[in-house]
Amino acid sequence: MNSGLTMSNLGEEILWDDILFEMSTGQSVLIIGPDLIEFEGDRTLFQMLCDELKKNEKAQGQLDLPKSEFFFHNEELLQLSPTGRDSFLYTFYKEFYEQRSEYDDPFCKIAKLPFQLIISFFPDSRLRKIFDRENRSYQFSYYNLTSKEPNGITRITSEKPLIYNIMGDVDAGDMVFTFDHLFTYLQRILASRPIPEQIVTVLQEAKSFLFLGVRFEKWYMQVLLRILFTGNNGNLLKYSFPQHHGDSDVSTFIARRLKLNSLEIGPLEFLNELHRRSGERRLLHKPKRRRVFISYSHKDMILAGKIHEYLEQCGITVIRDEISMKFGGKIKKFVESIQSMDVVVALISENSLRSHWVGSEILSAIHAGSVRLVPVLLDSVIWEKQIANEVLGLVAEKLLEIRRQIAISNKKNPLHKAIELAEEEECWLYFGHNFHLILSEIRNVKALDFVKLGVEEGTQVLYRDIAG
Repeated sequence: MNSGLTMSNLGEEILWDDILFEMSTGQSVLIIGPDLIEFEGDRTLFQMLCDELKKNEKAQGQLDLPKSEFFFHNEELLQLSPTGRDSFLYTFYKEFYEQRSEYDDPFCKIAKLPFQLIISFFPDSRLRKIFDRENRSYQFSYYNLTSKEPNGITRITSEKPLIYNIMGDVDAGDMVFTFDHLFTYLQRILASRPIPEQIVTVLQEAKSFLFLGVRFEKWYMQVLLRILFTGNNGNLLKYSFPQHHGDSDVSTFIARRLKLNSLEIGPLEFLNELHRRSGERRLLHKPKRRRVFISYSHKDMILAGKIHEYLEQCGITVIRDEISMKFGGKIKKFVESIQSMDVVVALISENSLRSHWVGSEILSAIHAGSVRLVPVLLDSVIWEKQIANEVLGLVAEKLLEIRRQIAISNKKNPLHKAIELAEEEECWLYFGHNFHLILSEIRNVKALDFVKLGVEEGTQVLYRDIAG
């Protein structure tokens, strides 16, 4: 547990002005670990994971769980039984981390801070999802243990920071959680496959390092820290804010050997204060709310409403048309709206493919240039060969009916101009002339298939696509 000291009586020990300046100029690196959170009963995240493993029947055949020696709490690693396989454990780890909502609040604060490099000892995607939710641009990579694929890292900046999972990625089935994994990992990171050059450059240019919830008692952690500091011989600020699980004297000794200023205050307390001071200096990231226009047939209104509600809850501004809008007002409104949108989400169904309004909205997105079109497939009609002929046949029928009504109106009152009918005729003509373009665009851009994904998962994927 922490000693009870507070930020107020430790303020003089922390060079706040230096930290804030170096953070704002891309010269500060944040390193985060599982001890960022203090769990009930002073338990660590690894202890909680072990408790969950003991309850899982399938895990018993992989780890020989009744034998406590298969858990190594100091190293926070597991040992497979002679016949154990790690495939099941990747799934278990992923599900375990997906439940760790306790980290959401601190991760939200981290997502607003202007670090250009965040090195994470977490193997999961929670921090990335928080960045998505905060509408914060970023790039992601991880130490690849099993292959030599390109890391995909571009230039690392505060505008597009890098989240780097240094112990691997559970979603990719490529992470360190057993001794065998660790030995392979160290062998490669120390020799044949070092940390990517883009990260090394940032580490060498950094002037301050902030460690939140990182435990230094693990022997391999000291090896990794030596790697991180290699080539940077400057007068560095290196602050550590641990939870002090276990032997605090050992932690203090290791921190001194590594020239870390280990302060007797919890990582969350420091993070909250850093967030507060960053706000005072106007350094916090302020997400731009993305603007999304949903184009749909009113026969698909219920689903459009669900998508609208979900996206709004995620911080996205959503525009939908109004049923009662007159033709002239509607045309002007959707044209102006779409030109100012970031994304047009078009719900594509048998209903919407026969709607000239949806067609006109899709065409406005196509011609706007800067607006991204995201088709959402509600059925498979878009792929049917006869759909073009069917829709163009419908257009011809509509035009005949409208022209019949115009003729009747003119016969009754030659001085009266059927303005709304004329505008509707113009819309159907425009739709018919451009339907093949609409069809081609929908078929050739990346679409989300709600038939395969389902509404709930599809809506979540849609949000991530828009936010990313």
